[in-house]
Amino acid sequence: MGARGAPLLPFRRMDSRHLTEAQRQKLIAAVSRKLQYLHKLCARMQRLNFPEGDPLDEAAHRARDAIQMLMDEALRVKPH
Repeated sequence: MGARGAPLLPFRRMDSRHLTEAQRQKLIAAVSRKLQYLHKLCARMQRLNFPEGDPLDEAAHRARDAIQMLMDEALRVKPH
């Protein structure tokens, strides 16, 4: 049994090429919201003069950069 007691389905490998266009659009929308939040967070931290090298500031920028990379790939992938 899987999560919530649902029966496990036979496992089939999946990768980004198996996404439908609808799934890709849903992913892009979700990632876009997170990316907007992280852009605002980084800008606010800059306005508040977080010092260079501050661990929280650096983590926020790394998170933003990682989510941007995810967005770039989601936009690049060609679904079936």
